[in-house]
Amino acid sequence: MSTALNIKKLSKVYTDGFKALDRVSFDVQEGDFFSLLGPNGAGKTSLINILTQLNRIDEGHIEVFGLDLRKEPVNIKRMIGLVPQEFNFNMFLTVQQILFYSAGYYGLSPKAQAPRINMILKKLNLFEKRHVMARFLSGGMKRRLMIARALIHQPKILLLDEPTAGVDVETRQETWAFLKQLNQEGLTIILTTHYLEEAERLCNQAAVLHLGQLRFSGSMNALLKTFNEEYIQFFFSKPMTKLDLPKYFKWLNESSACVTVTQRRTLQKVFSECEKRSIKVDRIDVLESRLERTLTGLSKGKKL
Repeated sequence: MSTALNIKKLSKVYTDGFKALDRVSFDVQEGDFFSLLGPNGAGKTSLINILTQLNRIDEGHIEVFGLDLRKEPVNIKRMIGLVPQEFNFNMFLTVQQILFYSAGYYGLSPKAQAPRINMILKKLNLFEKRHVMARFLSGGMKRRLMIARALIHQPKILLLDEPTAGVDVETRQETWAFLKQLNQEGLTIILTTHYLEEAERLCNQAAVLHLGQLRFSGSMNALLKTFNEEYIQFFFSKPMTKLDLPKYFKWLNESSACVTVTQRRTLQKVFSECEKRSIKVDRIDVLESRLERTLTGLSKGKKL
């Protein structure tokens, strides 16, 4: 496998003097599912913006599949697909129109556009919605449309910025399944997330940023050894009593309860138990995460 992304001593300082990135260095190998973890203000968005050429490099060096970002910006732009956190397409265009415009932007020939668009729409179960305006899609379908647009030019790296933030449980599970499929087909994926469980479920490699500095880079398994617990609140689709729930749930009221997730009692196992008991979960919120506690420790001088 070749190196998909090589970052060396990358720094970024904004005009107000804020140092968003401070000599950050790490590699991503071709075929990796790589997680970029860290709280707000860690430098994740600044790094994504540099990779997508929305921000300039102040110091350091970036190579994408051996190409220098400063010397080969156009070729590198074609190698990267971005799925931003917020929906940023024209809500009054149809699904098909959005993808045609994106295909044209990346220089796909008119002859190649229709087959590529139809293939992606079928893969993402959006083909039947191709003539529907984006504003009438569900949240999950809009999220899939964002992924479809990012894949239209057959990128070698897919960047995902908080892809499941604010989505319901079903949409999150569907998104995870599709991303795992893409990675198994050989696509290199870089995921930024606040959810350690999401990174744990999907990724084989990870880096942790804190206050613009790299605090960890290595395997996901090595990172997980530094964490212990995560406190998650479950919200139910219908009223629940204490007797309806597994014993390890802390019942709050008829619509919600809390669970302590550990390396042995994973979120996946909790969902499986809920499914066995026909408990319908509407959404979940991370109340106190393993990642947050570790980063709090980092701010006090502790090391991973």
